[in-house]
Amino acid sequence: MNRKRLIQALGLAQKAGAVIKGNEGVHDAVRQGKAKLVLLADNASDGSKKKLLTACAYYQIEIQTISLTKEELAAVLGSKTVCAAIALKNHEILKLIKKN
Repeated sequence: MNRKRLIQALGLAQKAGAVIKGNEGVHDAVRQGKAKLVLLADNASDGSKKKLLTACAYYQIEIQTISLTKEELAAVLGSKTVCAAIALKNHEILKLIKKN
């Protein structure tokens, strides 16, 4: 994925209300069928990766590691706390992310 376009698409997704942030929120969204795609920061902890990889495999949700750190991802989304994972819950935003 082109890093600049990814950042732009994530900003748009945040403004559209199509982003669920944080490990617990993402895990809940996966279990509830709200997540269409899960994105992991490239420096997410092994524990976070394992938990989300397991849940996504079980519920058949696509998961990708992106070229942003937790700190960069938080900054893109306007979060004051680091963000290791996000879930996208909108099909149109998903198309935009995958296109880039």
